[in-house]
Amino acid sequence: MMSIPMEGVFMSGTHPMLLSALIVIGLGQFGLSAKADDRRSVATMQAGCGYAAYNPAPVYADQWEEAFSCIEALKIIVKNGPIQPKFMASCIPEETPKHEIAEAVNLFFLKNPQRVKERFEILATVALHQKWPCP
Repeated sequence: MMSIPMEGVFMSGTHPMLLSALIVIGLGQFGLSAKADDRRSVATMQAGCGYAAYNPAPVYADQWEEAFSCIEALKIIVKNGPIQPKFMASCIPEETPKHEIAEAVNLFFLKNPQRVKERFEILATVALHQKWPCP
């Protein structure tokens, strides 16, 4: 068998573009897979939104964790509501309690069980638009 010396192949200065390209491709692949993993379905978020809709809030640790995930996701959706396209835009009054927002989303999910595998962010945006459309 013939052995090929590999010492200094990437660090010799003769292939800095190759090294840079491999790093960029590697980081790009990691970024894409991380982004794809962040897409939550209604199925993964529905229980938490149900807990968040309770008033007073749940007391069990697993319920708190799931409710917190829903509330944090809804904060972003509510913030972006007015800048969505008109057919999806929502304008929720600032004084609206968090549990009412979660309740509106949860009720939409319960009325549309066939959509349980769809993206949470999209369906929550639709639910909030139906409840609080922008003028």
